[in-house]
Amino acid sequence: QFDPLLTIEAGKRAIYLGEVIPITVNLYVHRRTMLRRIGLIEIPKDNFAIQRFPLQPEESNVAIGGAPYRALVFRSSLSALKAGRYKLGPASSEIIMDVPLEGGRQMNPFFNQTEFRRVKPQGNEIEMTVLALPEAGKPANFSGVVGDFQMTATAEPHEATVGDPISVEITVSGSGNFDAISAPALTASDDWKTYPARRINIERANPTSENRQSRATFNQVIIPKKQLAAIPSFEFSHFNPDQKTYSTARTEPIPLRLKPGTVPTTPPSPIGITANGGDRIPPDADKVPPVQPHITDIVTIMPVKSNWLASRQALLNDHTFLMWNAGALGVLLLLIGGKIGAMVFRMRAAAPDAPYRHLWNQLRRGRMTRGEFYQAAARYIHHRSPNGAEIPRNWQAVLDRNDALNYGRTSVDAGQSMPSTERREVLQSIQ
Repeated sequence: QFDPLLTIEAGKRAIYLGEVIPITVNLYVHRRTMLRRIGLIEIPKDNFAIQRFPLQPEESNVAIGGAPYRALVFRSSLSALKAGRYKLGPASSEIIMDVPLEGGRQMNPFFNQTEFRRVKPQGNEIEMTVLALPEAGKPANFSGVVGDFQMTATAEPHEATVGDPISVEITVSGSGNFDAISAPALTASDDWKTYPARRINIERANPTSENRQSRATFNQVIIPKKQLAAIPSFEFSHFNPDQKTYSTARTEPIPLRLKPGTVPTTPPSPIGITANGGDRIPPDADKVPPVQPHITDIVTIMPVKSNWLASRQALLNDHTFLMWNAGALGVLLLLIGGKIGAMVFRMRAAAPDAPYRHLWNQLRRGRMTRGEFYQAAARYIHHRSPNGAEIPRNWQAVLDRNDALNYGRTSVDAGQSMPSTERREVLQSIQ
């Protein structure tokens, strides 16, 4: 009855190819259980591209069948990879929690018996219909972008000279498949020299907020070839799934004040002719003939024996080689030992008997009062005693002593230090 419940919800059941819709995974956990860890939400991705779910969910309290539950809501989005009819789900997640034991004997009202449990609940499936994009009315420059978009543009500087570069920043906002958006194209581009646009960033919409608008920013440098009054519009085509039609997002023209460019009046002098029209100068008159080196006096001394034939010291006798390899082997063994130690520590921490060992170590360390010691010993007995089984007489004596010290009318001895002799006797009786 304490098993968690998992459900999946989709914003729409019929979507277009490439359309982005929100999806929600709801995890319901009984309030009497204690969550240790919630794994990642997993959904089969054979036919859908699904954005990763957040690690921190939205949380609220609900009642299911009259029982109190915690509702954990994970939000994300998906888009279809191909047209057809497919099933979305089931969603699953690995849950680690402590579940209260039903029917167990409650020896102490301050401590409840729990059971470590690792479960992986699975949710429902949803029938999804993925529609292909229509061919009628498809623009020639359509690149497969689906969604609802708006576009603005700014430019710097507004006052320039013909031939000067102008930086244009284009912002595309809206909802849809932003990963498929390429840089918008400049209309009437014959009067401009354009450089490849660069996408600066994509600001993803927060699935938990009411404003589900994303934003992509592009930067492009353009140079006017002649005197113009404005930068023409940028545009790109997309399919709007709500209106079921193709649309074109377009920016407004940006006014400019361009000055005519400067043109050189005197062409550069050709090679071999002076700039003032004087006598012809030989092109190579100022060149110095290259110096030819004399290499006949260089004597090459060959070694008596080639290096690759020379005998070398054996590596096993090379102390430097042995020292470096011993150091590398020591580091490797240290890393392997640390990895094995970490694995053993995690396994021991996640083992079902971890609470017993923790209590036992706490009892052996001492440095507790009588009341604290017998209270910890009672918790240890509660964890060790099987459900419904009769408690041994020596264990019952410890439990009675705990009740008398901590919950009796006369409990003056509870604050005194626990004698080592009495502590050893109790440990031997409950071991």
